[in-house]
Amino acid sequence: MMIQLLRKKTNRAFPPSERLKFALIQKFNLRDGDKVNGFTLIELIVVVMIIGILSSIAVPQFLSSADKAKQKEASLLMGSYLKAAQSYYTEYSSVPVNAGGIKNYVSVTQCPSSGGASACKSATPSVVSDNSYQWFSPSGNYRILMERNAQRFRIMSYPHGGSYANTGYGVKACFNPATGGAKVFENTGTAQQGQRNMAWPNC
Repeated sequence: MMIQLLRKKTNRAFPPSERLKFALIQKFNLRDGDKVNGFTLIELIVVVMIIGILSSIAVPQFLSSADKAKQKEASLLMGSYLKAAQSYYTEYSSVPVNAGGIKNYVSVTQCPSSGGASACKSATPSVVSDNSYQWFSPSGNYRILMERNAQRFRIMSYPHGGSYANTGYGVKACFNPATGGAKVFENTGTAQQGQRNMAWPNC
């Protein structure tokens, strides 16, 4: 009864044309109201899946790029030590077997701590002693080792310190006076991460 009375009052209050306008306005309002909703559960799941896929691709690439950037320190050191060894050979007709031999041609400094990069951030680099044949790079990311062989010069940089010892990329260099060969080798790819493939190089 109540609904019928309301319908009669509505019919009396609005003429047919006005009732049509009123009905259309109500219909449009309902449609607009339907649109003002949040994301559905399926849409949210799809978005989360896309973010997860992108993260799984981007994060490893970012970490690899960071490790390769750290490797440049070792490459620069190996290159400068290699040139120093060649200069030493030109002057003395033999290759250096310790830091003292290359110190006459290039600065040889080290991190005084063996704690890796975290310990070397606040440490002041020190000069490597003449009779040393192994030391840590100034950043602490590498342990440098010279081969004590007067016939040919070979030197390596091992990734060192924390997780970088397993994820970093090593660098090797050699100079062979007998053949005149001289080269710097950079480890690349996951198969050569850490201290793998760090045998003495040949040139």
